[in-house]
Amino acid sequence: MSRLLALLVVTLLAWPALAAPGDVDRIVSAAREARRAADYDFAIQAYRQVRIIYGEATPPFVVLALADAHQQRFVARRAPWDRLQAMVFYERYLDLEVSDERERAKKNLEQLAALDGRTKADATAAAVDTRATRVAIRSAVLSAEVRIDGGKLQPVPLRTTLTPGAHRLELTAVGFLPTRRRFVLQTHRVHVIDLDLEPEPAKLTVATEDAAEIYLDEVYVGSAPLEEALKVEPGKRRLDVLLNGHHPHRAQLDLPRGEFELVKVELERTPQRVSAITLLSFGAVGIVTAITTGAIATVSNRAAGDAFDLEDQRGLLDRGDDFARVSGMAAGVGLGLTLFGGTLFVLDEPDVEFGPGPGQAGASLRVRF
Repeated sequence: MSRLLALLVVTLLAWPALAAPGDVDRIVSAAREARRAADYDFAIQAYRQVRIIYGEATPPFVVLALADAHQQRFVARRAPWDRLQAMVFYERYLDLEVSDERERAKKNLEQLAALDGRTKADATAAAVDTRATRVAIRSAVLSAEVRIDGGKLQPVPLRTTLTPGAHRLELTAVGFLPTRRRFVLQTHRVHVIDLDLEPEPAKLTVATEDAAEIYLDEVYVGSAPLEEALKVEPGKRRLDVLLNGHHPHRAQLDLPRGEFELVKVELERTPQRVSAITLLSFGAVGIVTAITTGAIATVSNRAAGDAFDLEDQRGLLDRGDDFARVSGMAAGVGLGLTLFGGTLFVLDEPDVEFGPGPGQAGASLRVRF
């Protein structure tokens, strides 16, 4: 049991050396950003933490970066501690016998050594570089702002010192969905938190004929009327609205992020659909005429059977035969027009083809008669 506890203690103490390479890369990146922003306290502590992680295998660029950061802070604050530390790290860098920045490091070291060094360095200044608990919050969205523990909004990237322990943050930006995160800070360490924001979708609804099929970028998204607005990626999108018997409607949309867009589409009937409706109407008239004249022929034939006068009987029979012939011709014409008009109606589909969208088994072929 004691061996297990000892192993656990050793593992915890060695935690920096076991940090993932991705964590080290983020710390180095944040340290470089801090140097460019003249936040030398953050940069120095971050580079020192990287040295602890690498140990004997610390890359030369980290040693040189520490020397440069101390020199820059010395120039800004004239603190003797920074002058001494810059000289120490420049000497260590020159001992590594690398050639990349050797001449610059040698020149900087000579300049620092030539300064009056009689001022005693404050030994407690080392605590500034190692004992703070710092965090850098970054995002690829340049307009992002962060609120920590319910405080005021601050622009990102943000570098600050916090108390160790649990904290919460909210990252927001115009046109993006907010994100919330809880995080825990360890004592005397530098933490780097990289956050992504999901773009707020554009909202689109299409007002058009019922049952019209709606496609966005050639993908089926629903039929009219839509139950709710579509949430789609903002930017340039292509809208297609298809309905049997109507000319396809195509439009290029530029949907702004996070805004609602209503598109009204009036579909125009095709000449084939107009012809089909006309033929079906005439066919219906023919069928009604056939039924009416057939009924008259039946009534005349029945009346002829009840007639007592032979001449009246023949007149009624002739009349019934005439209406029967008219009924037959009207029925033939009406059924023919109905069949032809129905065929035109059924085959009057938009002559476009799109790939299947969500919930569709496959593409459908649309042809023009």
